[in-house]
Amino acid sequence: MTCKKALPLLTGLLLLLASARAQIDAPAQTVSHYVLPAFQPGKVLQKNGSETTASLNYNALTGEMIFDAGNSRYLAIAEPEKVDSVFISGRTFIPREKLYLELLVKGNYPLAVEHTCSLIEEGNNVGYNLSSNVSASSPLRSMMQNGSAYGLKLPDGVTVKSGKAYWGFRKGRWEKVSSFSQLGKVYADKKAEIDKAVKEKKLSFNKEEDLLNLVKQINE
Repeated sequence: MTCKKALPLLTGLLLLLASARAQIDAPAQTVSHYVLPAFQPGKVLQKNGSETTASLNYNALTGEMIFDAGNSRYLAIAEPEKVDSVFISGRTFIPREKLYLELLVKGNYPLAVEHTCSLIEEGNNVGYNLSSNVSASSPLRSMMQNGSAYGLKLPDGVTVKSGKAYWGFRKGRWEKVSSFSQLGKVYADKKAEIDKAVKEKKLSFNKEEDLLNLVKQINE
């Protein structure tokens, strides 16, 4: 399995989605390093207003949005900075730098989640992922180059560990939120309401439902 540049003969879909960069074998329908259990019908909305439909899934290990290009070819959308939003089965993803965030709560006080996936080698407790400053010789870099990071079966001797990081939006930029205290700093005008709800309802930041309900509350 090798990683190649997408060919011009992919026409239509490929051109509308800008240049795609990784040609890969078709992932099976259940893979732990993909956010969705299977590729689903979706839509890509670009910042220039154009829209394209495709079968999509998000690879949390590589941080790339993958689409079905047909003929058992699965490609990564390049230049995410040109993408406004990606909609897959009722879920919304938005680009942030070279990765994507999933928008969980809309409104004046939005909440998004970054799906992460660390690569763990047997006998090595160091996790590798795209957001880390890993060297070009790291296992993940090698797997991206040879295409094995895109298939169902990862190389022997490695496993993946999924994780989540939450983000709030303030003054035109996304800011990471890792506690209710930080949420109150990002949404300072709602700090009192946040603190009160956390105390009275005994909310836990480790419970996503608690976080979602709180953010929905401050948007009411």
